This record gives sequence, C-alpha cells and structure tokens, in this order.
Amino acid sequence: MNGDGVFESSTTKLGTDKNYTAAGLDTPYSDEFTAGVLGDVLGFEYSVEFLQRKSRKGLETHSDDGLDYHWMNTRKSDHNAITLKLAKGIRTESLGNHIFSIGATKSETEKNNNSYDTESYAERYGHIWDYDQAYLNGELVSRSELPPDDFNSSLTVTFGWQGSFFEDSLRLNSITRWKDSTNGLSRDSRLSDDTPNGTVTGSNRTESSEWVNDDGTYSKAYKYGVISGSFITDLGVEWDAYKDEDLTFTMLLNVNNVFDESQEVSVTEGEASRGRSIYAGVRCEF
Repeated sequence: MNGDGVFESSTTKLGTDKNYTAAGLDTPYSDEFTAGVLGDVLGFEYSVEFLQRKSRKGLETHSDDGLDYHWMNTRKSDHNAITLKLAKGIRTESLGNHIFSIGATKSETEKNNNSYDTESYAERYGHIWDYDQAYLNGELVSRSELPPDDFNSSLTVTFGWQGSFFEDSLRLNSITRWKDSTNGLSRDSRLSDDTPNGTVTGSNRTESSEWVNDDGTYSKAYKYGVISGSFITDLGVEWDAYKDEDLTFTMLLNVNNVFDESQEVSVTEGEASRGRSIYAGVRCEF
C-alpha cells in the first residue's frame, strides 16, 4: 500500500483475484420419470426400463473481463434412455453361487452446457484469447461454425458377475461397461512446431490445444471426428473376516477401472480420462 492506501505492484497477474456474485439465483432441479417391467423367461430374469430426466436452472459462471464473475441459471439438459437386461443365477456345490447379467442402454442427450467455451477474458503466456475464433481440424474458423456433437448415438453394454463363496462370507461384484464410439468435438493438442504459428507455451515437448494466431492472439483448437469407445471394468470385494450372531467385521476393497484403460469423451463432457482408483475400508455391523 502507498500512503493513500492504494495497492501498488510492479507486476500484474490476471485471474489471480476474481469476484463472484450469486444474487437472486433459483435452485437447480431435475424432474425424472421412470417406468419398467420385471419378469422371468426361460430361466432368465429380465427387465426393461425407460428413463426420462429433465434438468433445469443449472448453474454456469459468466464473465466479460475474467475478473468479475456472476452465476446464472442457464444450464439445462434432457436425457432419455432405455435399458434392457438379462440375468441368470447359478448355484454350485464347491465353486460358490453366481449371478451373470448382460444389459444394454440406448440413450440420447441434449444440453446447452457450454462450459468448454464460455466466454471470458484470458491471457496465456502473454497471448490474449480470441474467443470469437477457433481452430477446427487445423483451420481457423468462426466459433459459430463448430459442429454439435452427435448426442443420439450413445450405446452402453454392461457385463456383470456377482459371486459368493464360503457360505457367503466372500463376495465379489464385477461390472464391465462397453461404450460405443460416437462423433463429436475433442481437443486438438499438438506440439508447437506442428501448428501454423506455434502454441502459447511454444513447447515441442508438451502438446497444447491453445494455438497462436497471426496477430499474436490465441484460439482453442478442436477436431471433429470419432470419439473412441472403451471398455471399463470395476471390481468390488467384501470379506467377512469375523462373523457371529452379534457382530460382523467386513473388509472392503473397490477397484475402479481395474485395467487402467483410458476413456475418450467429448469436450462438452469435460474430456477427462479416468485412471485406476482404489478404495479400501472396513465395516462393522452389530
């Protein structure tokens, strides 16, 4: 502070101090409707389920200068899905009891979640973000020319196995999900020398989707094409280490993405790949 109480600094960093306002907001909500049938046929249990979910008044941040942010109830989405499932139980004398299942979900989603391209003032390594333009498959275009995702091609197939052993003292539950490929926008990350004017970092070691323009600004780079499908397997294990009439002590282990597979998603879904995660715990019932 100087003598007049004004803060003085030799350097200015944009984005370090941000003011948020959240006045007069409504509560986000979802309306959901589910209908289905259950039954048995040829020794299999089957189910058919329809789901409709409408989410409204979701929160998004908006900013014109990158410093003053305000929340708005502008996010919304519609989701419809139908799921078919078959399951079969098998009992054995020495190899435990098992339930095998297979299910398929066909869904379609529409949403206005533009968080991947919400307008804001931003500076990266001395370059100002040109929001109105974007690179699409290597060419600089108006942002309005970016194509929408193909929301209606998502198909997910699940393979399930539940097994119990040693008079149900050891229980395993495994779910493998196969997600079909779809079309959509993903970030076009390249090394600096592989772009028209370099990237904001200027690095040829680390890929970046923020490409420099002719005038020294930068725009974000996307590519439209196939978003690859994936197999993801989760496993849960429960073991009753001690059990009597009054007390049960259970060891727990959950492993998500057992085989550490990457999962590509559209930029509108956050474009995050989930790695393997492990949770271990205990449960005591008395």
